[in-house]
Amino acid sequence: MTDAIAFVFARGGSKGIADKNLQQVGGLSLVARAIKCAQESQLFDHVVVSTDSTAIAKEATRFGAEVPALRPAELASDSSPEIDSWRHAIGWFSDRSGRPVFSRFVSVPPTTPLKTADDIRRALNALDADCDIVVSAIETSAHPSYALVEKDENGFARLFLPTTAPIHRRQDASTAYALCSTVYASTPEHLQSARGVLDGRVRILEVDRRAAVDIDDEFDLEVARLLAD
Repeated sequence: MTDAIAFVFARGGSKGIADKNLQQVGGLSLVARAIKCAQESQLFDHVVVSTDSTAIAKEATRFGAEVPALRPAELASDSSPEIDSWRHAIGWFSDRSGRPVFSRFVSVPPTTPLKTADDIRRALNALDADCDIVVSAIETSAHPSYALVEKDENGFARLFLPTTAPIHRRQDASTAYALCSTVYASTPEHLQSARGVLDGRVRILEVDRRAAVDIDDEFDLEVARLLAD
């Protein structure tokens, strides 16, 4: 049985940026950076790209990744749950009974191009018998009990998550984390039955703000390019 497989999930379509996963940061496309980051961790016999795009598939194979097949269109839309794509990719490495032939699953999202091989190593090291999945996050000062608001029925601001005793200073609040898509680690068995990414016993892997930069629009892309230089 293969131990761990790294997967790069890279859709061809994007509303924010055309051909987003082929955009370059630091002289490499986003999908190429994710592949090279996984390779540099020296943890995987297989680095696999799941995509619906022939252009991304060509780029992936050019950088030494495997593309077993193109992802079905129904798993590549803006509304497709990420975990469904994960399950589909697990199927590439399962036997005829549907049992995975590898023990650990790692997702290396291309949209967070400033991650390092050490982030991937730390995620895999954090995955043990006491948790089902490792997700990345950064500590945030935007605490929902004093810094985040929503609009009430009249359009006025109210705390998103008010407490009995008002919190006036960040130091008085519990530590809050903002999830980011730097890296995920889990087992294929857990993902086959999970209801979502945050289902089960979820361990937080803290990453730095640089590794958490996530490209959603042109501004994010500009920031990533400046930081990569």
